[in-house]
Amino acid sequence: MRIFFVLLLLILLVPQTEGHILGGSEIEVNGVIFQFITDPAFVVEDEDFHLSFSVQDAVTDIGLENIEVAITFYDDIGRVLDVVEVSGNEIVEGDFSIKYNLKYEGIYDVKIDVMQESGPPLDAQFRILVSNKSILEDSSFVIGAVIALIVIGLIVKNRVIDR
Repeated sequence: MRIFFVLLLLILLVPQTEGHILGGSEIEVNGVIFQFITDPAFVVEDEDFHLSFSVQDAVTDIGLENIEVAITFYDDIGRVLDVVEVSGNEIVEGDFSIKYNLKYEGIYDVKIDVMQESGPPLDAQFRILVSNKSILEDSSFVIGAVIALIVIGLIVKNRVIDR
């Protein structure tokens, strides 16, 4: 048993050099893997959220270094809404995150353009669905009401059976 714990401790102490995003979307372009995820997973209109990206070599799984990134936001008809630039110490082993806010519900495209010191420019595009606040509030109410009705039904059923 002690050997197991020692091995587990050694495994946990091994440094990780790869940065991967668990979940989200993944696209491979010209030997580079682009990973993308939002936090929270369900983006709500006019609320802050984080977009996390990871840009890695598809063969080695090592994050790209010395890159500059431009993230462009497009509305549902293709108009550019905003461009956010990320560079320098904001990108660690190909991983970076930005905080953003989309004011209105809808479907938005997010394009990531990567400029490398050595190598061609790369880009990938992801899609974000932004939900209306009232839809989420309404669904929470409906779920709460259904749970309340089930609990009331179980209480009534137990009282009827006990008599």
